[in-house]
Amino acid sequence: MTCARRHQSMINKLGRRYSSITGTDKGYQSIGSFHGENPEFLNGLSEEEYVPPELPFETKIKLETYNENLMPIGGSSQIKESHFMLETSWTFINHGAFGGALRCADLRALEWRQFQEKQPLRFFDRYLLPQLVYSNRLLSRFIGAEKPTSTVLIPNVTSGMNSVLAGYARQYCKTNECVVVIFNWAYGSVKNMSRVYCGERNVYEVEITKGQKCPNPVSMQDIKHSLLQTLDVIKKQRGNGILHNSLLILDHVTSNTALKMPISSLAKIAKEEGMLVLVDGAHGLLNLDLDMEKLANNGVDFYITNAHKWFSSPRGTAIMYCRDVELQESILRQPAIISHGIDDGLFNRFVWDGCRDYTSMLSIPMALDYWEMMGPKNVRKSCTDILERAIKILSYHWHKDEEILSKCLYAAPEMLSSSMALVRLPDHLSGLAQDEVKTSADAKKLQDFLYRNRIEVPIKCIDGHLFVRISCHVYNKPENYVRLSNVIMEYSDN
Repeated sequence: MTCARRHQSMINKLGRRYSSITGTDKGYQSIGSFHGENPEFLNGLSEEEYVPPELPFETKIKLETYNENLMPIGGSSQIKESHFMLETSWTFINHGAFGGALRCADLRALEWRQFQEKQPLRFFDRYLLPQLVYSNRLLSRFIGAEKPTSTVLIPNVTSGMNSVLAGYARQYCKTNECVVVIFNWAYGSVKNMSRVYCGERNVYEVEITKGQKCPNPVSMQDIKHSLLQTLDVIKKQRGNGILHNSLLILDHVTSNTALKMPISSLAKIAKEEGMLVLVDGAHGLLNLDLDMEKLANNGVDFYITNAHKWFSSPRGTAIMYCRDVELQESILRQPAIISHGIDDGLFNRFVWDGCRDYTSMLSIPMALDYWEMMGPKNVRKSCTDILERAIKILSYHWHKDEEILSKCLYAAPEMLSSSMALVRLPDHLSGLAQDEVKTSADAKKLQDFLYRNRIEVPIKCIDGHLFVRISCHVYNKPENYVRLSNVIMEYSDN
């Protein structure tokens, strides 16, 4: 199909007439009363047809100045001080919580904000939407989506999860007998959404049954076995047909326990039962080598990931993937916030949700340029190397045997992501030595102690034992974890 014919087809579908940004228009063709080309149309163009928009201002950011000693294995103080904006007086090993923005991406967002305020109507009416399309197309390609029409930018994973769950409830829960299956260590807000949208009685939690009790780590086999066991229980309670069109929610990397879930294997199990699969990929972008088409082929229907975590963009950007057009026009027919583009296709429906700060989304090209310069595979390898060294440091200092990792890790090694791990505290603090049950109050008390010592890292209470969840990004160094180890040993819980 030629560009003109494809163009006319989209115009007919949206019921609008095309006009250019130059002013030779015959009426509005974008969403609402925005001037310029229709974002849905731009997002649907092939790579050969698409022309990226230029920056409407002269940038002062010179990325080549970052290109010195970029990836020393084991972290670099230069990266922390020059490439990020973190306070050097803090031992910051909690990137997995709310991220930490790249300096160059934050500067690009600031440039956009300054351009916006010089003439706000020019920015919103004529420049914003085409630039959002550009960011979406770049990020779509980065996560391995075959077509940008399968993706849309949204503010955060929470927004996307709300949209999917609300749409699922409208589509299935009111007229059919369906259930939502979610793992017990899923993110707390996602559990809340599931119960609110789909009803308490229709939400089933998968309780992980480990082959052996703590300190033995959770394995892939434990997870698969527990899911199959839960599905059997549901069928016995609610009938064999109950799982058809029911929803399985998976974390790609769990927030609380830092496990990399075998989502392809679990999605295949779900598809054998006729279920839909939604993945909370908050920790996926850059942390994992994402391939959306491969995941979709294995049964994943929806995947949502944040850009502010490991990708380190300014906060306010996530990307949602859904390849199936029928699901786009049913479950994703109504965003969490309804605005001008509700009837104009997936991208238009979601991308504009009211007047707010969109400059995080406009900083995506700069963040992506930075990571492409670093090399995403090199980044993941560096983070993995730092993580492995950190685990050995803590296990040797706390458990006196760096080789017996099964005694100190919550997850089996094959279930670690490249950037996070849950490490059991020394026996006298974890509760294992006295065979006592620890609580979240114990975890908070220790975490507050670490904070007073300028160490930012979360303490987790899992199965009645205390763990530390360490994060490893390119700026972290082995010395960070040596300091953590030493300060922990100074703590007394009396």
